Amino acid sequence: MLRKGLAFAAALIVAGLAATAPAAEEPPFRLAAPPFPAPASSPAPSGTVLRLVSSSEPRGDDAAWIRRNGLRLREYAVPGSYSENATLERLPGHVPTSYRGLRIVRAIAQARTTLAIYGRDFASGRLLVAIDTAGRVRYALDFINYGRAPLGSLLYQEVVWVAEADGVLYAQTAHATYARDSRGRNGYVAAIDLATRRLIWRTPALVANAISFELVGGALATGYGFTAEPDYLYLLSRRTGKPLARLAVPTAPDLLLRKGSLLHVRTHDRDLVVRVAAA
Repeated sequence: MLRKGLAFAAALIVAGLAATAPAAEEPPFRLAAPPFPAPASSPAPSGTVLRLVSSSEPRGDDAAWIRRNGLRLREYAVPGSYSENATLERLPGHVPTSYRGLRIVRAIAQARTTLAIYGRDFASGRLLVAIDTAGRVRYALDFINYGRAPLGSLLYQEVVWVAEADGVLYAQTAHATYARDSRGRNGYVAAIDLATRRLIWRTPALVANAISFELVGGALATGYGFTAEPDYLYLLSRRTGKPLARLAVPTAPDLLLRKGSLLHVRTHDRDLVVRVAAA
């Protein structure tokens, strides 16, 4: 995703990382082709809502917004990408900058693990490699079958953001242009059982194309939007992937970061604070 993938990868080229010793290159497991469900409809009442707490004009760049609100983007700087964000930590030395001929395009921090995404360029993330603090590969997954909707779309849907919890990998895939260019089949999250490498569920389309998503208890908070398309925040069930709640927002959500019980959301032209609340 040109708009999203480049936006937060790094503040500067990280010098010296090319010399990093690579992790053992385990052959990636190619995931089976997933379904490409239709777009989400309005969620049925679930007892939970997304409630707007505040909406304000943005002040400063993304780095200033992160610092001002005491937030943290769980991402490392990677070489070759530029960003206005100066809050990213340096890529750990044990994480390789290339893997099986592909360059690193994103690196997401987890407890005792880095989830590294590799692709040809910053719009084609394909391999997801989980690397522990000793540089060992815990697993490597190939998302090539998630790349194109089976409806004649030529647009590649890259791996945008991932999170691991309780033996499940949650993976967001999307392309960064109009939904019509893939006939509405874009902006998904998939839940993958890490023990079996099998798909547990996949969300409806058009629920996730923001830079990141957040785990909120038994749910995922995601954002979707684009020029001349409806812009929403979603709350998705971690058990089923179905939407539990959604909230219309002024413009496309770019970044969602959680702090305590609140979601801080930076859209194209507004800074929002949102609470997950009982209906």
